[in-house]
Amino acid sequence: MTFAELFHSRGIGLFASVPTDRLKITHPSLAARAARATAAVFAAIPYAGDGDEPTNLAAFARVRDYHAFARALADELAALAAARYPEAYAAGFADHSPFDEVHGAAFAGLGVIGDNGLLITTPHSSFVFLFEFLTDLPFGILADEGIPRGTEAIRFCGHCGRCAAACPGHCVGGDKSRCLSAVTQKKGALTKEEEAALRAAPWVWGCDVCQNECPYTAAAKARGTLAARIPYFADRLGVLRAAQVAAMTEEEYKSYPFSWRKREVILRNLALKGDRLP
Repeated sequence: MTFAELFHSRGIGLFASVPTDRLKITHPSLAARAARATAAVFAAIPYAGDGDEPTNLAAFARVRDYHAFARALADELAALAAARYPEAYAAGFADHSPFDEVHGAAFAGLGVIGDNGLLITTPHSSFVFLFEFLTDLPFGILADEGIPRGTEAIRFCGHCGRCAAACPGHCVGGDKSRCLSAVTQKKGALTKEEEAALRAAPWVWGCDVCQNECPYTAAAKARGTLAARIPYFADRLGVLRAAQVAAMTEEEYKSYPFSWRKREVILRNLALKGDRLP
């Protein structure tokens, strides 16, 4: 099995390699640990669902935490590299990574950077998680492994303005602390304005407004390519209730993206919607 075949077998069709020395470093300590790497293979992992069933969670919060999926993928790629190229450096990262992931994925040609700061791909719009596999294998070997060389050119969306006009926090291109997704994930007390924004929103965790309003999303839906075909993301939460959160075992709770905060945060959000524990 080649690297490309492994990506495809996991439901990932967007990936490309770029030199690490042209990427933006966001975590110097991680970059120092990955100093041997000369190439980064960026990949876009789709996670959107098929239908429009009722939910009070943004799409990314409905599925199991992608970090576990990314760790398993990184281990598989590293094992494959070790078996075929025993002297090679190989390590995978997602979210907490050495480089600016949106910049790197756009630099690799996987999509364009939207005004909302997200990577927007043609097949899946911005409903993707980003992953990178770092290695010191030459680009020729990566090509033999089915990994194309990236475009190494940053492109941006068409600036249609729909995301900015629809954003409930009026934060596109501005203060991200007003983003509704950030508000739902904020620990501690919320301001009166934040409470009002959350009550008015359809979600108790995250926000999909800018993504749903994007013309790339409409185009991907029309083509039938928006939804993920990855079994790991097949099971999705619907309308989350406070009693359901309270009843989750610690293991189950930690399997969802909202678990990076203690239960009190999402229970607070549900309470603001009138869903309180007895």
